Order: sequence, then structure tokens, then C-alpha cells
Amino acid sequence: MTTAARTPVSDPATSGPLMRIGTVVLLSFLLGGATSWAQGSLPTELSSFANSASGWTVLTAMLVFWSRARTGTAAALGAVSFVLLVLGYSAASHVRGLSYDPVLFSAVGVLAGPFVGLAASWLRATAVRAALGAALLAGIGVGESAYGLTVVRETTSPVYWTLIGAAGLALLIGVLARRARGPMPVALGVGGAALVAVTFYVAYSNLG
Repeated sequence: MTTAARTPVSDPATSGPLMRIGTVVLLSFLLGGATSWAQGSLPTELSSFANSASGWTVLTAMLVFWSRARTGTAAALGAVSFVLLVLGYSAASHVRGLSYDPVLFSAVGVLAGPFVGLAASWLRATAVRAALGAALLAGIGVGESAYGLTVVRETTSPVYWTLIGAAGLALLIGVLARRARGPMPVALGVGGAALVAVTFYVAYSNLG
């Protein structure tokens, strides 16, 4: 009598998502470290990417979007990714002999990261969810663009701030045109983006 083999076999239905989540975790820390090095190597016109909240927001959103995580997991992964970006940045800064306290922006990551992760996940949805996801991410881009072009205009190049604002508007317009058509989603998308932009500008001005 033969017996069935008892060699464990991974389940593709779970191993795939887990592998993507693990990749997001690893890349978040590594990319956070890379932003520290990038501050001294990027052209002046783009160096603000490595020294801005929108830079980490873009990386977090891209990683969560790539992971294809669903609502709850995406929210948790957004917080984890943002905090690991901050910790990676802090670790690389210390290696470079620089001092950086990660407490403040780690707290920001814990509070804002879930919303960024959720928004990135909802970009794959349609109608109201897609509009709200785009509104949050676009609002952050536009809000920091306004902050950069006004509050810190004398010490930074306007190029990055202009690009991040334009990218935010392009994302909003693209999602509303392709995935969230109709009066209600459009109104929520435009109004939500404006509200987030103003809130971000005021909050970041106070943090700065």
C-alpha cells in the first residue's frame, strides 16, 4: 500500500498576496533609505521630492496600488509602508552621519498612512470609491504644491512643486474621466480634492 506524499504545498491563493505584502514592506524601508541619499544627488529642481510629504505619499500609494491589497489590508499596509519609509530614511541618515528624529513623521504615517493605502486601493474601483481615492491623493499633491510655491518658495525650486501639483490634477481628471463618471462622483472628486488640499496646506504649514 502506498501512502500519499505529505510534502507541504504552498497555496497560490495566499502565497501571492503574502509575497506582494512582504515585497512592499521590504521596498518601503529600502526606498525610505534611498530618499535620504537622493537629497544630495537629485538635481536641485527635483530634490524636494526626497524632502517632502508628497514624496513619501507617492511611494506609499504606488506600492500599495501595486500590491493589489483590498480595503482593510490596503489601509494597514499604507500605515506600515509610510512608517517604514520614515524609518528607512532615518536609518540611512544616521549611516551618513546625519541626525533625524523619526517620531513626528512616523506618527503622521500612522494617522495618514491608512487613508493613503485605502485611496490607492480604491483607484482600482469605480464610481464613488474611485473618485474619493483620487480626491485624497490629488488633494495631497495640490496642497503640497501650493505650500511649496508659497511658504518655501524662496529656498526651494518651483519645478518639483509644479510637477506634483500637475500630477495630482492629472490623476484626478484621469480617474474621473475613466472610472468615476457621473455628477455625484465628479462632485465628490473635485470637492474632496479641494478640501484635502486646503486641509493639507493648513496642517503642513503649522507642522513646518
